[in-house]
Amino acid sequence: MSFFLSLNDQRLTAVRLRVPARGAWIADCDFEAAPDVSGKVTLVVGKLTLLGTVQEQQAGSFGKQRKVRVSAGGGAWGMTVSRRGYHNDAGIKARLIADDLAREVGETIAAGDGFVPAADRIGIDYARSEGVAAAALLEDAIGDVPWWVDAAGVTRVGKRPTAAALADSDYQIASYDPRDRVVVLTITDPSLLAIGSVLGGPSLPQAQVVREYTVQADANGVRVFAWVGADERSAGRLTELVRAIAERAVSPRLFGLYSYRVVNLASGGRLSLQPVHRDLGLPDLDPISQWPGVPGAAPKPTLGGEVLVAFIDGDRSQPVVTHYAGEGGNGFVPQELVLGGSTGAPCARQGDTVEVLLPPLMLTGTVVIGGTPSPITGALTAPLTTTLGSITTGSPLVKVAP
Repeated sequence: MSFFLSLNDQRLTAVRLRVPARGAWIADCDFEAAPDVSGKVTLVVGKLTLLGTVQEQQAGSFGKQRKVRVSAGGGAWGMTVSRRGYHNDAGIKARLIADDLAREVGETIAAGDGFVPAADRIGIDYARSEGVAAAALLEDAIGDVPWWVDAAGVTRVGKRPTAAALADSDYQIASYDPRDRVVVLTITDPSLLAIGSVLGGPSLPQAQVVREYTVQADANGVRVFAWVGADERSAGRLTELVRAIAERAVSPRLFGLYSYRVVNLASGGRLSLQPVHRDLGLPDLDPISQWPGVPGAAPKPTLGGEVLVAFIDGDRSQPVVTHYAGEGGNGFVPQELVLGGSTGAPCARQGDTVEVLLPPLMLTGTVVIGGTPSPITGALTAPLTTTLGSITTGSPLVKVAP
């Protein structure tokens, strides 16, 4: 069985279309000739129509035949992005991060029910570092839910809709390898097949659910290689392997400590920060909380002083200041340091000059008033004034800067 194959109305001799459980579909296309086809394109495989973008780095001609690779939608989820920091005391919406990513790389995200992340809001802070693939950051923002690019080139997030049932007359199973969990079949119309389609028949030990598939169409007909392993949470066998390799090189999580400089003091003891080393691709953070590591301590760092920022559990949405410059370092002495969890009374140091208000004096004896001696017994009730003194002793266990 042969299918009509074309890309932007230019005839193709062969197509290999891979549709993963998560992510963007990819199609390798061989033209009959060498037409000048690039940019946004429409791919037709029988009754299946897909909208994608030619990847110019993976396109070219040999002799009089052109070959191209087409990625779903804008073909840009693999692009890297610039740094950006987010803050919202009411919580940052996953949709905001996703929309920013899509807009910057040139993708389109579905509206309404087409975008259902694991959580609507991800935290009050989020640090998007420079150079990370947009897809990795999208997955970080939406949580552990599937995302994919549909035939129309639109990115969707959330549980996939239930696939329509396949009639026995729509397909025929050629083979099944239980070791690799791969079913090879022919199908009358590729548009009928979807992630989640159920395959049955006497040649299978039991019904199998399609988790990812590849359509190969050429002059010899069309064959489908469907992987039926794992469950609906799986990202697909190849995707899982590629992800494991990619995460070794560029993890979507941020572990370790990062140097920042204090540029402003915000309300609630929070700080506005700028990264000391811009080449790490980290964004400004404004504002974030302090976790000094000492119960009851609340420092007010010096502007321009250096601090270290950690991300709790490596989560980009949970940055906190955890360390401060050591002795002799930039910003070692803070503007103010509250100890004991109270912002009420200030404290004094040994050698400080202080004002002392004396209590009412109890006197017994004779006082001279206007040159006339007068006996007096009891409290001296005349108005008192404060007097100056200095602290001469202090705790040997507590030291503060002079």
